[in-house]
Amino acid sequence: MTGVGLQIVVVVASLVLLTTLGGARWGEGLLMALVGGLVFPVTWVVWFVRDNHSAGRRAFVGH
Repeated sequence: MTGVGLQIVVVVASLVLLTTLGGARWGEGLLMALVGGLVFPVTWVVWFVRDNHSAGRRAFVGH
């Protein structure tokens, strides 16, 4: 795995962990917290990539 690929995996894994812990802390059952933890970061990354792809390079330079 390349350096960038590993960084992406670490970031997404961190989001999964934090989302799962937050959901469990707010009283969700462990299974639902884990499902939310897995789905939310992946969904966010897909939306981010699609939005930036459709907007072109301008989305990446802050315009």
